[in-house]
Amino acid sequence: MLGVLVVAVVGEVVFVIAQSSGDGDSPAAAETLGCNDREADDAVNADRFAQAVRDLGTVPPLASVLEVYDAKVIDCADLDGDGSDEMVVQLLERDVPLEDTVDLPRPWAIYVSDGEKWTPALIRSQVPGAEVTVEGDEVRERSSALVGGDPLCCPTGRREGVVRWDGNRFTYHPDVGPRGRTVALAEEAAVGLGGFDLQEGSFPDAVELFGPASTYGPEGDTCPASWDDLGMTIEFANLGGLDPCGDDGRVAEARIEWAEASQAGWKTQEDATVEMPEEELRKLYPDMRPAAEDSLDPEEPAGELFTLVDRPSTVGLDEPTPTLSARVAEGRVIGYVISVGAAGE
Repeated sequence: MLGVLVVAVVGEVVFVIAQSSGDGDSPAAAETLGCNDREADDAVNADRFAQAVRDLGTVPPLASVLEVYDAKVIDCADLDGDGSDEMVVQLLERDVPLEDTVDLPRPWAIYVSDGEKWTPALIRSQVPGAEVTVEGDEVRERSSALVGGDPLCCPTGRREGVVRWDGNRFTYHPDVGPRGRTVALAEEAAVGLGGFDLQEGSFPDAVELFGPASTYGPEGDTCPASWDDLGMTIEFANLGGLDPCGDDGRVAEARIEWAEASQAGWKTQEDATVEMPEEELRKLYPDMRPAAEDSLDPEEPAGELFTLVDRPSTVGLDEPTPTLSARVAEGRVIGYVISVGAAGE
C-alpha cells in the first residue's frame, strides 16, 4: 500500500508518495501524476520525445519544443494490461491549421508512469498526417499517403495500423502488407524486403504489397518512395530515360531506419534489429567495418555507417560492393542500408 506524506510549502500542498512493494502501487502512482495536457507539457518539455521531434529540424536551436508545438493528451487508458493507465500524447504545431500539416510529421508517443514521472515507452515522430485514437487496449494510427496523381503537398490516400502491447513492448502492425518483415540476402546479394522482390520489383509492385506510399516522386533518374509508418524507404531508378516510378523502375537502394522500423519488427536474417546495441550487432557480424558514405539519401546522414555484408563488384572494381550496412549512433543501430543495384547503377 501507499503512505502519503503531506507537506505545506508556501501556500501549496505537495504530495510526496512513499511507495512500498506489492500489487496496486502503479495505478495509484499514475493517478497522482494526473493524465492531462499540463502533465503532458511537463513530460514532453525535455525528454526523449522532445529530442526525437528536434531531430525533424522543425524546432529552432534556441527554442523549446513547446514553443513550436502544443502537447495534447489523446486519451488515457491501460494499454499494457498492468492496471495502470498510459498517457497517449500528440504534438501539434502551434497556430497552424491541422489541414496544412497533412503532409508533415505529427509526432506522438505513449507514456508510462514509473511512479514519479511520465516516461515515453513508444515514440513515433516520422509519420505524416498521423491521426491517433485509442480503441480499447490498442492505439489506431491513420496517416497520409499519396495515390494516383496526388501532388506532394496534398495526399488523399490513407495508411492505417495499430500499436499494441506484445507482452514486452509496444509494436506497430499495419492493416495491409506482409506479416513478416525480414531483409533477405542470397549469395551476398539483397533479394527480399518483407516479401518484396528487390531484384525484379518496381514501385507499382511495392504499392501492391505494402499499400500506398507515404511519399514518392520522380527525381531525375530516381524515384524515392517511403512508407514512413514502417520506417522503410526504397529508391527506385531507371538509367535509360524511362519512368523510375513506373513499371520500368528497379531498386537501387532501400533503407530501414528510425524507431518506426523497430516498432514494425524489421530484422535481418541474423536477427539484427533497429535500436539494438552496437556490441550485439558486432557479435552477429564479426566482419563489421567502417564504410564509405555513398548513400542516396540527400540529407546529412546521422551516425556512422558500417558495412556488414558485401559482394564482388559488378563493374570490375577491386573493392567489393556493400550489400548490407548499418548506421550506428551513440552505441545503437538507428538503421540499415540495403544496396541492391537492380537498376544497373
